[in-house]
Amino acid sequence: MKKDKTIWPLVGHEKIVEYLTDSIKRGNIFHSYLFSGPSRIGKFTLAYFFTKTLQCESGGLVFCDDCQACRQIENSIHPDTIIFQNKMERVKIEEIRELQKKLNLKHFHNSKSSKLPRYKIALIEDIERMTTEASNSLLKTLEEPPPRTILILTTSLLSHILPTIVSRCQIIKMYPVSVAKIQSWLKDQGVSGKDAAYLSYLSAGRPGVVKEIFENPDILSEQIQILEQLLKLKNQNITKRFDFVSHVLKKRISLAGILDFWILFMRDLLLFKENYQKVRQNSVFKEELQSWSDRYTKEEIRFLLEEISKVQKNINFNINEKLALESLMLHI
Repeated sequence: MKKDKTIWPLVGHEKIVEYLTDSIKRGNIFHSYLFSGPSRIGKFTLAYFFTKTLQCESGGLVFCDDCQACRQIENSIHPDTIIFQNKMERVKIEEIRELQKKLNLKHFHNSKSSKLPRYKIALIEDIERMTTEASNSLLKTLEEPPPRTILILTTSLLSHILPTIVSRCQIIKMYPVSVAKIQSWLKDQGVSGKDAAYLSYLSAGRPGVVKEIFENPDILSEQIQILEQLLKLKNQNITKRFDFVSHVLKKRISLAGILDFWILFMRDLLLFKENYQKVRQNSVFKEELQSWSDRYTKEEIRFLLEEISKVQKNINFNINEKLALESLMLHI
């Protein structure tokens, strides 16, 4: 199928795309942007498409994917575009200093020889990964950016970012995509109506979640098996619990995905216990919820939700996954 060249290939977030493309059209580009929102909602994807469009040689409002600049960015070799993708490691001050050196170099593409503006762009995913020293160093660049330089940042934890960094960025807040839009996208991919409804519910409004499940159908059954094993640990000794941690970390599913699934289920279990009719009637976990609702009190479910959320936050800060999960095992 030929790509639609009138929009960016995203699920949802149309208003943000409209705002960004309108900014490009008017030439009203800020020197720094901060995309903020829940994990796997599409922050990096949107920021990446924005970057490609700004550097695309076509000069349009949608990157062409055919020009030299688009191909170079795709292959991570564009001389004026530096991308720090989250590889579950802290961003250290040495990396930011190296970035600053690159941003201060002469532009490889000279704007005087082209009708199009040429930028130096740094795209940094999940800036909550930065050390305090790295954050302070980046702040200097935000305060005095080199000419024609754009910093594009993302975060899932806006409250943990230095206020001085936040105040110097154009904030782009991203929210969950409607279930209807995700369901429509799935149907366009050839997913049946029933399965599309099921997967869109599980996504909790985050396209990254549903795409992971859509591309790896076996993940869902694996998730349910892991959840069943988790709930059986309540009366197990510490050795069994730590064995479970080792088992989980060997799975091909990301720990972030596993934790998201646990939180979604526990939330529904709590609502089920509260006799919330919408969940009792429409939840895709109706049988499991009915079976497990007698095993835990409301207080125990709330406690589990809090503990799982703590692990999720620790993972965002790149704390050792094994230690984070073992800590959870001590409290369930």
